[in-house]
Amino acid sequence: MLKVKVVYEESGEDDYLMPVWMIIDCHSFDWNKTLYINIRAPFERTMIDDLDDRIAAIVPDSSYIRHHDTLGISLPHVSQADPALFNFSEIHRLMLRISDIEDVMQYDLRKTFIF
Repeated sequence: MLKVKVVYEESGEDDYLMPVWMIIDCHSFDWNKTLYINIRAPFERTMIDDLDDRIAAIVPDSSYIRHHDTLGISLPHVSQADPALFNFSEIHRLMLRISDIEDVMQYDLRKTFIF
């Protein structure tokens, strides 16, 4: 089961909390498939300091797939980005840049998630 959180940081300009990362935690990813997530669902809000120290893979922008209103992440592409870096069976967290998601989905998530 996926657990999705959005990491916020204070903007330097106006002290709003701005979404920076989307965090996807899962007990086990299938690195041979594409993972699809609905990005319109409400997500747990967190700060980077509140995350535990589990190993994470940062999703490269070339791994995203848009499928209607659903975001796809090509896990085979993620695992091939730097296969020597991790033992992918030990990765239980993906980190997605909000700006990359906005580019792929062609809309502004920051307006939706600002606090």
